[in-house]
Amino acid sequence: MRLRVSQLVRGGLIAAWLLAAGCGAMNDQRARWVGGKASDATTEAVPVAAQLPSVEDGLRTPDQRALNRAVALAAEGSYRAAAERLRPLTERFARTGDRRRAAEATYWSGYCAEKLGDADRAETLYHRVLRDYSEQPAARHAKRRLEVLQ
Repeated sequence: MRLRVSQLVRGGLIAAWLLAAGCGAMNDQRARWVGGKASDATTEAVPVAAQLPSVEDGLRTPDQRALNRAVALAAEGSYRAAAERLRPLTERFARTGDRRRAAEATYWSGYCAEKLGDADRAETLYHRVLRDYSEQPAARHAKRRLEVLQ
């Protein structure tokens, strides 16, 4: 049985996934998470449950559901679609003071920019995460991505 990342989101299992290239592809672990077969998700998907707390919160708010859907799009390699969904979320989370989710949305925006070949934009966004949200879990991932880019 093959599951797509979007199915994992709908099933509330997205907490187990984070795109974190540079942390190493873990295909055997990924296969265990996806019914023992390779998934459609990028090989850079690494199970890191509990590292990004808002993903753990589940699908409680419309904005959280939108963030989870955008992350699922990125995990499936639909970086342009994910970036388009993340842009308004980043601004909304920052405006409402939801620092944790603002950091995550900014990180994912950077990740999508990186995968779309815009390294300058990706660096800018990763630096923003480090500068504005250094206390958030997403800052650790942004720092890792910056190291990969340099």
